[in-house]
Amino acid sequence: MDLSFRALMERYLQRCQPDVKNPSIQKFIGKLDEQIEQVQTRKELSEKISYAIDHVLISYRRDKGKLVRFISGFRRFLQQKENIIIEASVFSAEIIDDPAERRIRIACFLHEPKEMKEIVSHFFASDRTIRKDLAALRDGITFMGQKIQIEKVREGRKIRYKSTLHPVFLPLNLTEVYVLTVGLLNAIPASHPFYIHYQYLANFIYSQLSDYGKQIISNAAEAQDTAYLFPDDFKIVRGYRDELTLIERREGALAYMLKRMEECDITYVENGNNKKIRGRIRISGRNAEYIAVKTKNKTVEIEYAKIISIVPVEYR
Repeated sequence: MDLSFRALMERYLQRCQPDVKNPSIQKFIGKLDEQIEQVQTRKELSEKISYAIDHVLISYRRDKGKLVRFISGFRRFLQQKENIIIEASVFSAEIIDDPAERRIRIACFLHEPKEMKEIVSHFFASDRTIRKDLAALRDGITFMGQKIQIEKVREGRKIRYKSTLHPVFLPLNLTEVYVLTVGLLNAIPASHPFYIHYQYLANFIYSQLSDYGKQIISNAAEAQDTAYLFPDDFKIVRGYRDELTLIERREGALAYMLKRMEECDITYVENGNNKKIRGRIRISGRNAEYIAVKTKNKTVEIEYAKIISIVPVEYR
């Protein structure tokens, strides 16, 4: 059997007939052919093709996703028909050609701090491309009126990048928008511990609507005879809040500690006096306006309205 790359590629094109009209694919095949010499064994061929795919693709800034889809078909053909296994790094990477989309995905990827080499490997992009992405994210990029930003941190001799935000963008129809704004705020009492969070999220969604969408939702809110208003300047005066900022307020600290499931110090009012208790908290199963605090010895339920502050023990 002819073990040349060109012969194998021609057999793949004849049998599977993929769409190769795009000039970038033809040029890509030519570059791979230049990289791969005649070999004697399947193992040697596998190694050379794997190396060539990574070596050639890493330099592409456009059409990389299209080329990976093409070469993935060739890879499956080699494995199924020729018993040749290709293990190029690009096949386990997250390939995103669009810089704006890639930068948002990088921000998500950095929820656990990463070194630059880890980011380069994960997104299979050149060092130069990732440096530009990280520089843009450190300065802050704007998407849908909101700023997305990452941090650069030094840990000994290592430099890592991290992010705490979770960019969640939901393409919604106006019925779903109604449910998550007017509907949600009418469904729970203003005294509910999470009401202010729902209010914030409703504002956030509303601020990203078109003028037409805002008018529809505003009309629906008025028809429900609700006093709730959507401020037009929300996207200017409010935006992403990191967790350290969030826990400065009682309602933010409550949500944070429910998520963490760790001990916190609660200061509350009882019979006109301030009292303190330490434990893990949850929303009461009997009444959502009460917080259940589990200490080492017992569980105490406290009316949320009487809680003055909630402070994570780790910040003491």
